[in-house]
Parts: sequence; structure tokens; C-alpha cells
Amino acid sequence: MSKNALRCLGFAYKVDLPKEFATYNGNHDHPAHELLLNLSNYSSIESKLIFVGFAGIRDPPHQEARQAIEDCRAAGIRVFLITGDKKNTIEAICWEIGVFEPSEDSSSRSLTGRNWCFWTK
Repeated sequence: MSKNALRCLGFAYKVDLPKEFATYNGNHDHPAHELLLNLSNYSSIESKLIFVGFAGIRDPPHQEARQAIEDCRAAGIRVFLITGDKKNTIEAICWEIGVFEPSEDSSSRSLTGRNWCFWTK
């Protein structure tokens, strides 16, 4: 999915949720909201889940992105990518908006945040 510029979402449910969640609607004044604010509750809330599946969603680039890349090129600016996302996902988007030339090897111009930290030391 990431090579096709799709973000992956996983879905699961829990049979025995704490009773506070039966009527939880996201309101901050609901008792279940207090449970979610306490990080020590997460292991019990997020355990024994039943996996349903996953889906890929498309988050298209902004229309003006391609022109911005062309403007950078015309000004002599080389574009590099640093992402907190999956490297494959951002590279697929960048191929689409023209950051890389068709015959170009993108591996030296795209980094994850972790790689960037290592590279700059």
C-alpha cells in the first residue's frame, strides 16, 4: 500500500469494553474520557482486541505542490524529503508531484526522521 501512496488504517474491536465506554461519544466531560487521559489504562483498554482488517486511504497532494516543486527547481533549489511517515509512501507521492525525475534514484534524496538524525551527527 505504501508504494501506492496509500495510508494504512487497521481496524479492531473489543468485546468486553469497560462499562464507561458504552455511552462514550467523545465529550470531554464523559467518565470514559478520564480513563483515556490516564496512560496507565491503555494496556488494559487496548488488549484482547479482535482484528477486523485494514484499509488503504488516499491523501492526495495539494494541487499547488507540483508548481511549487517546479518553482524550486527553476530557482536552483534541490528538494530533499524528511518524513515521519513511511519512506515508501512519501516517495510515491513525490514521484507523482514531480520531485524526482523519471530516471532518478530517489534513495539519496529521501530520509526518515530517524535517518536524518543519524545522518546529521
